[in-house]
Amino acid sequence: MVIIHTMLNHVDGDFDTLRVFLKCPSSDPRQKIELIGINHPFKVTHERWSTLYNLEINHQAFDPRTKQASANIILNIDFERRNPYRISDATSIADLPEILKEIPDIADYLESHDYIETGADEISQLASEIVNEDQSFWSAVRAIAQWVNTYIVYSYDLQDKNYRGALETLRSRRGTCSDFVHLFLALARNNNIPSRAMVGLQRHRRSWKMHSWAEVYDPQIGWAPIDVVSQPVNLTLDSGYIGISAGYNCAVRLFAYYDSQRETNSSVKLKLKQYYVIRNQPIEIEFFEQ
Repeated sequence: MVIIHTMLNHVDGDFDTLRVFLKCPSSDPRQKIELIGINHPFKVTHERWSTLYNLEINHQAFDPRTKQASANIILNIDFERRNPYRISDATSIADLPEILKEIPDIADYLESHDYIETGADEISQLASEIVNEDQSFWSAVRAIAQWVNTYIVYSYDLQDKNYRGALETLRSRRGTCSDFVHLFLALARNNNIPSRAMVGLQRHRRSWKMHSWAEVYDPQIGWAPIDVVSQPVNLTLDSGYIGISAGYNCAVRLFAYYDSQRETNSSVKLKLKQYYVIRNQPIEIEFFEQ
């Protein structure tokens, strides 16, 4: 069981009702996660097909002195992942464009985004050198992951720095886990492999630490995780990983929109701080600002 202690600060702007989307958890089918409950003041809705939790809150719920609202979200997580999926090699890279036409909303995970410069010449050239059209889907995924894992060096002195893009990571050959992921995503998308960034927790001995990994969309099985930082590359993430936020890149975590028609053009600034309690161990996870 995991308790997410959420503190939301209203910094600036006017609103009546605010909807905040918490991108939690991973869609990895091996790890079953169920929302047990949430206390006041958030109202929670969750679409069955989605990995997003919609947290709805009224302006009156904020403490007028601190402009802060807090709540505990309780999730029941199956850490064991008893039924790992089998990775299929039935799909080829050449078949992907036609197959993906039939899958709604997947195109966004093939495009360029902040930190994912798919259109850069250096990225495109390298992507074509690593993968050819005759390769199977997972053969291509393994090849890209192995290249990033081999030629990019993990740099501890870059921790706690700003996010760096795929192109900068490629040129410097150095990076942290998020940089590894951004480069992997750029190379994968250049080969028509839908991919996204996952930010979450990885277990280190008896503690949990923030970590980033990638997910690729296999038309046969859906979203599947891959850790391009681990030695060797990890294609079968075990119970030592808990996904928190899935996005186009590692920086996309939280967004909000306004429920009232008259507030469409208003600018509301928020801060969100979260603590996770996993097996009685508190961990500070994120400090969002929107």
